[in-house]
Amino acid sequence: LVQTQVEESMALYRAMGDHWHVAYGLNLLGEIHLVQGEVVLARALFEESMAAFKEMGSRIDIAEFQLGLARAITIQGEFATAHALYKQSLAALGEVGDKEPIPACLEGLGVVMAKQGLALEAARLWGRAEELRHSFGAPIAPVYRTEYEWEVTTARTKQGKELFEAAWAEGRTMPFEEMVAHQK
Repeated sequence: LVQTQVEESMALYRAMGDHWHVAYGLNLLGEIHLVQGEVVLARALFEESMAAFKEMGSRIDIAEFQLGLARAITIQGEFATAHALYKQSLAALGEVGDKEPIPACLEGLGVVMAKQGLALEAARLWGRAEELRHSFGAPIAPVYRTEYEWEVTTARTKQGKELFEAAWAEGRTMPFEEMVAHQK
């Protein structure tokens, strides 16, 4: 039902020449397909959305909405590309002062790091994301919560609880600028 509504809305926006809402709709369809496990289709939709936002020169939208593309690429195992997208988003979001998407960016980057065997770095990122979410009053969207908790639990188990929790606590207090600069 939601997918149909998005597609119908996009048809209307296309007819009106509203490029921003079409690009947003492509991103939303990408999110829907990603949740449904259709990663290849989701990635294609995210890439089409990013191309549209780039054509419009909408840097803030690119920084925010490329997080879906980074998630899809992470699932496909392209960790270097995902890492680069998350890092670009972090830098751009910091420059323009759009703080709300930063926790999701840090969480996604943490997943990339954990999947590469860097559980302590992931814990620092996740700790910082948790602190930011707490300060913003913005919990993780329910659609992402289960996967995120699984990634955290897996990394904690592989690393060992004591070291993992210490890194998490360190991340909670690390300044944002230092967190961004610390990324390779």
